[in-house]
Amino acid sequence: MKFLLIVSIACILTGSLKQPQQLEDSIENSKIKISNRNQNIYSLGSQYELKKTMGDIKGIKGKDEILGGPACTYKYNGLKVYFIKQRFESAMITNPSYFILLAGATFSVGDQIDKFKRYFPRSYKSASKGDNLVIYITNHKTMTDAYISFAINKMGYVTSIWIGNDHS
Repeated sequence: MKFLLIVSIACILTGSLKQPQQLEDSIENSKIKISNRNQNIYSLGSQYELKKTMGDIKGIKGKDEILGGPACTYKYNGLKVYFIKQRFESAMITNPSYFILLAGATFSVGDQIDKFKRYFPRSYKSASKGDNLVIYITNHKTMTDAYISFAINKMGYVTSIWIGNDHS
């Protein structure tokens, strides 16, 4: 018993007992942008910023059933952005006319999963065809409850991209 205690303390002091590394990659929220073929860039800001960047359309107003409060959804052809209390909550990209910029690289519907290997190797390694590839979102290098999820079909192609907060 005493030997086990000494070995445990030695391992802790030498760093041999480290926490397991995170399985997926992460990205700072300020480095996430949504763009379209016209090179309009939206930085996941307010409703005003979305409409100014992507086009002034009327939002669909409602009430958020889980978090409460007023909600509004803006639907473009292939991009749907959801706000709660006038703050960005989530976005869904379903058309290659819109793509996501992550730290300088672009990803869109129709991309092959292999494209992620260079930029997000841990997320690439933990994802598989017919699954989701996940990249967690940080704020000032602190983990948040937000993430980006790329739906990958069995052929290895991105079918949709979801960005948002996880309130489960």
